[in-house]
Order: sequence, then structure tokens, then C-alpha cells
Amino acid sequence: MDPDWQKIRANYPATENYTYFNTASCGLISTANLNCNQRYQNLLGQQGSVYRDTLFDEMQKVKTAVGGFIQTEPENIALIPNFSSGMNYIVPMLKSLGSVLLIENDYPSLTLPWQLHNYEVHWVPQNPPQASKDTINLDQIAETLRAKSIKILAISWVQYATGFTVAIKQLSNICKENNTLLVVDATQALGAIPIDLTDTPVDILMGSCYKWATAGFGNGILYIHPDVVAQFDTPVIGKGSTGLYDSVYQPEKMGLQARIFEVGHHNYGAFLVLSQTLNEINEMGIHNIYNRVLTLTQYFKERLPEQYTIISDYAPEQSTGIVAIKSRDSKIIEKLKQEKIIISARGEGLRISMHFYNTLEEVDHLLQVLS
Repeated sequence: MDPDWQKIRANYPATENYTYFNTASCGLISTANLNCNQRYQNLLGQQGSVYRDTLFDEMQKVKTAVGGFIQTEPENIALIPNFSSGMNYIVPMLKSLGSVLLIENDYPSLTLPWQLHNYEVHWVPQNPPQASKDTINLDQIAETLRAKSIKILAISWVQYATGFTVAIKQLSNICKENNTLLVVDATQALGAIPIDLTDTPVDILMGSCYKWATAGFGNGILYIHPDVVAQFDTPVIGKGSTGLYDSVYQPEKMGLQARIFEVGHHNYGAFLVLSQTLNEINEMGIHNIYNRVLTLTQYFKERLPEQYTIISDYAPEQSTGIVAIKSRDSKIIEKLKQEKIIISARGEGLRISMHFYNTLEEVDHLLQVLS
């Protein structure tokens, strides 16, 4: 049985103010999450460290919730401020591998750190949808990894500008065959598509949770396979990394796991909100959300006026809630804003991103204004 989407939508106050198609930029916050954050601030103000000391166990519960959400053990999870911080932790750690394969026009926070640290960087292009069914060609990736013996592949699960969804399971097999480490940016996937790391193994997966996960700012997750932790020297450390007060670095005693990246205190309120959000998503069902989003995007694509070109012209299994279109009207963004319709300009066109709190009536309103 499908969730009551209208009832769920009422829990997101911003839907009363805007026709909001901009989740790929910033997800909406539920009333329950607002209350959760307010409760945290109130208790911290009233109790100080007495309340703070109860939050250490709460963070472990958050890791358990995250682990359940992506199907891994909580000890494989680090709670980090955001995706960009995670990238700047792991790129120095992997420096001994030397080479990395990146995708042209992928998210800058994914591609820039490798260049800063002077990796041997190789690139695979993104093909226009009209020229190729596969915007990111897995055969080309496999051939490049094999021909150049590249040790790392870093890629977004969902491309931020177009919504193209890569077949991660196939990519995982390709990396395994070529002895290549797979690093995945899941920011545009978390909360939008099902993630099961038991079925789709990757070496490192990171993501911010303020977009499709709708958990606000200051909370990101980092999954790292225990074999990777064991293989490389830690690039960062602090008391939070070890849970000990030892001032002497003793890795054999510290039992370093994913938490090596938790170098200091957490943004506790942000992670309490993340836990609340995961409860909400689990109640709705991530597969229900995924199907709801595809229904909305397909409805939009089928009715888009002829004067627009769909950039994100992908098969359903390659699609998400992101639809990119080209427009010949340079003033269309301003027209949409006047109607309180919120989208983003990206690359050559417009990026419309639809989530579970959107409705078919809103899509009709968008199509009417575009016409």
C-alpha cells in the first residue's frame, strides 16, 4: 500500500510557500525535524554537559541507523560534516595508489582533491544522451582501467547536473576485475534510491544528507570497507578517532576503524535530525519513494512542451528525480520565480528535481508556466 503522500507533504512547511522543484540543491525540512533540532538546542541550553554526555550513545545509534539504511555494519560508518570534508580526508590516505579515473563534468568536490594532491588523473567523457544511450559508458571505463592500470575510480552514483544514474553494481564488478578501488559520491542518491552495500559492494561511499535525505546541513556519512582501513595509514586523527585519552599514537591499541575520520566533536543536533529523517524515510519506504519520484519525472517528461529539449532523456533505470532541459527562453528562470516555482540553472539548461513531497498538480503548474 502506497503512503499517504498528501499527509506526508503537510509535514513540510515550505510546500505551503513554494512550488519547490529544487531538492537536488537543497531538500526541504520536515516539521518533525525542526522540532527535533529545537529540542536539542533547548536541552543543551538547560543542561549543558549533562545533556551532552548522553549524546555519545546517541551517535552510536545514529551509526546503527545509517548502517541499516545502506546495509552495512555501524563500525564501517563515520559521521562527518559533509561530503567535501570526507573527500579531503580520504584522498591523502590513498595517495600511494597514484592514479585515479574521473568522469568529465562530475561534481567538483569529487574531482578537485585528486588534482590538488597531484594524482595521475585520467578522464572519461560524459556522452550527450542523444549520441549515446549510456551517458557514462561502462565499457569505456573498463577499457581505460585495464589499459592504463588505474588504481582508483571516483564517480558520483547520480550525476548532479543531469540525474544520470550509473549502474553501480556493474561498475563494482568492473573495479573488482581490474583490482581498482571504487570511491562513490552518493549525495544525489541518499534518500532518493535504494542503497544496499551487501548487493552492491563499494570500497568507499560518502554523501551529504541535506539534499534527498532531507536532513538539513552539517551531517554527512562516510562508509569505508574495513579492508581499506587496514591497508592504508590514517591521514587524520584526534581523540574522536580513538575514543581514548592516550596522548601517544598506538594504532594497534586504538583499533582504528571508520571512526578515524571523526577527529573531533560532532554537530550533535544535525545527526539527531539525520536519525529522525531516516526514521521518516523508513516509514515511507525507500522503494516507495523511488517509485514516487520516477512517476513524477516520467509524467513531466511525457508532457514537456515541444519548445524544450530534454537533456535527461534516460531509461527509467538510469533516471532519478532530476530532469535537465534546454530552453530557448533566457528569462524563464525569472518567470518561474515570479510564480514561486523554485528550480536551478545548471550547465546549458534548467534542472528540475522532484521528490516525494511534490504532486502531479505541481508538475501541471510547472508545465503551464513553461508553456
